[in-house]
Amino acid sequence: MTINHQKPSTKKLLPLLASTWSYRAFTDNDNVAHHAVCLDAHDTMKASDGGYTISENGELIGVLLYKHQRAFKWLRNFRHTLGVLWHVLYLTLRSPSSRRTLKSMVNIHRGYQAMLKQSRVTVKDEVVLFITSAKHQGKGLGKKLMEAYQNDLKKQQKPSFYLFTDTSCNFGFYDHLGFERLETLKVDQYLKNATETETLFLYEKHL
Repeated sequence: MTINHQKPSTKKLLPLLASTWSYRAFTDNDNVAHHAVCLDAHDTMKASDGGYTISENGELIGVLLYKHQRAFKWLRNFRHTLGVLWHVLYLTLRSPSSRRTLKSMVNIHRGYQAMLKQSRVTVKDEVVLFITSAKHQGKGLGKKLMEAYQNDLKKQQKPSFYLFTDTSCNFGFYDHLGFERLETLKVDQYLKNATETETLFLYEKHL
């Protein structure tokens, strides 16, 4: 399987997000879950400058999206900005279930920003999204994507990069690859039947 240095289309990204992340933990409503997936997809596409992808038989099975700057490129990402606004509006107005889902997503976003603000990270290079298909995990796809990104940063003589993750993901992957854990923060997640605490992490990798 070949790694392509390009961002995926939103259409191809949606099924990978939906099958990998646990949106159903927040709601039983198909429409609410769909809008939550779409919100995440547009938000990560809006935030990223580029990416690496791995596909199999036309299906996206791995992706790493990155950004080099924190500045908001509003014109280039205008379509994704509209997408974010539309799905936020839907989740705000639809139902208690949708508002609970949105509140959980906002808590994570605010937690990430709080950790970044209090950390010593000064570099502008960030991995915005990094996922592989659940059925292809354990095959080294994630490591290949991460190596491709790091090799390009080294060619550009970049000193390091950072990323956010949490306990719903395989965060031990980053410890294994020599990332430095800089910050930890607990946030509330409003699931269907309970409120649970999730732990967020900020990692940095020196090149």
